[in-house]
Parts: sequence; structure tokens; C-alpha cells
Amino acid sequence: MLNEWGLHRMAWFYAAMFAVGLGLAALGGFNAFTTGPLAPADAAVHVALGVAGGLAFAVLSALASRWVPALRAVDEALAALIGPVDVQEALIMAAFSGLCEEVLFRGALQPLLGPVAATVLFGLAHLPPRRDLWPWSLTALVAGAGLAALTLWSGNILGAVAAHAVVNAVGLVRLGKQAGAR
Repeated sequence: MLNEWGLHRMAWFYAAMFAVGLGLAALGGFNAFTTGPLAPADAAVHVALGVAGGLAFAVLSALASRWVPALRAVDEALAALIGPVDVQEALIMAAFSGLCEEVLFRGALQPLLGPVAATVLFGLAHLPPRRDLWPWSLTALVAGAGLAALTLWSGNILGAVAAHAVVNAVGLVRLGKQAGAR
């Protein structure tokens, strides 16, 4: 379980990321959340698509880590690094990371640099210092491309935030349980 200090540091890290994203959007003269008016019904559809896409990606990731030995090793290493995480902690971390990373990468960097550059930066931001975990960065790169496409299609980051939060929540619960079982 994360101690209170770990949750506070994570919250400050993501708050800074959120502020940078909003600041870049303000400097660029655009809205980091949407490119135009958004009807509530459209917002609900975009969030639902994000949740569905996030669940599909999380399930495929879990299955791939069962079937591909290299990905299974990455999961085991990540579980050891993360340690036991309860559901509440996973949801908190997933909500922070989903919202704040999407404000920065899809809401600010994508309009400024384009979807390819923002996706590459997203992948690099998920590059761990250990070489054996680099396949995780490739997974983040693929997910980032999907999040970029969803944002381009919808004209807002709602679906990307929902997808990102779902992927992280499912992954953290799964890895936290795996770590707790050791």
C-alpha cells in the first residue's frame, strides 16, 4: 500500500503536470479540454467510448502478459516495483494520472506539436530506467496513439481521460493484487 506521503507526492506531481498542460494551452490560446462546443449527449458518448476502449485495451494487455513470456516478466517486475495497491489507491492514482496526463499530452502538446510528436513524448514519458521494462513503454506508445486518435476524432479529451483512467485502474488493481500475493 502506498503510504500517505507517497500519495501526496503523486498528487503534487500530477497537479504540476496539469498546471503545465493548462499553462501551455493558455499560452497557445486554446482550450486544453475541447476544440469547440460540446453537447452533453456527445460528452456522454465520448466518455462511454473511452471507458469501452480502455477496458478492451486493459483486457488485451492482461491476456498478452499471460501468453507472452517477455510481457509476463514485465508485469512481474512492475508488480514488484508498485507493491500492494488497494482498489481505492488504484482508483485515486488512475483518476489523477488519466486526467493530468491527458491535459498535458492530448490537451496541450497534441495541438501544439501534432499527434505524432505528442504520442512519442507520451511514450518517452513512460520510459523506465530499467531496460527490462521498456516493453511497457511500447505499450504506452500504442495506447498513446489510440488516445491521440480518439481525441482527434472527438475534438475533446473526455474519451482519452476516461480510457486512460480505466487502463490505469485495471492495471494497478491487477498488478497490486499480484504484488500482494507474493
